Amino acid sequence: MSSDPVSAAYLAALRLLDRRRYTDHQLRTKLTEQEHAPESIDAVLARLTASGLVDDRAYAEAYVRDGQTLRGHGRQRLARDLRRRGIDRDVVELVLDEQYPREDEAAVALDLARRRAPRLAGLPPDQARRRLAGYLERRGLNARAVWAAVDAALSDVEPNGDE
Repeated sequence: MSSDPVSAAYLAALRLLDRRRYTDHQLRTKLTEQEHAPESIDAVLARLTASGLVDDRAYAEAYVRDGQTLRGHGRQRLARDLRRRGIDRDVVELVLDEQYPREDEAAVALDLARRRAPRLAGLPPDQARRRLAGYLERRGLNARAVWAAVDAALSDVEPNGDE
């Protein structure tokens, strides 16, 4: 291993990045846990950012794209997750506005609700509404989109008659 602390931190960062993508904050945390000097970490992160290997905006864009299309997460959940990963609030809002317009959230909620509603067909209507709304809310969808989707999806499902 190199006696140069910056080189050692750089190699450690490359090993981490070889496995998966990290935000600046996440990588800083990992390198700090490995007990690299703060000055070395700053130099390494500046170099990795300049080379494009660490790019918080690109990370956020990929996270939003995957979160919306693969997992059906809402804007609120995606924003919370990205901020927890150390992405600046302004970057989060910018990326969400560009890639996940607020209007799209209603469509995502409706699609998820329609796929989930048939599983709830045997439940009393109030219980089905609560469960479906909870399911959608846990995905970070806004309340207006959730309740509109619940109403639309459950109107398509035959009630059980257990009233």
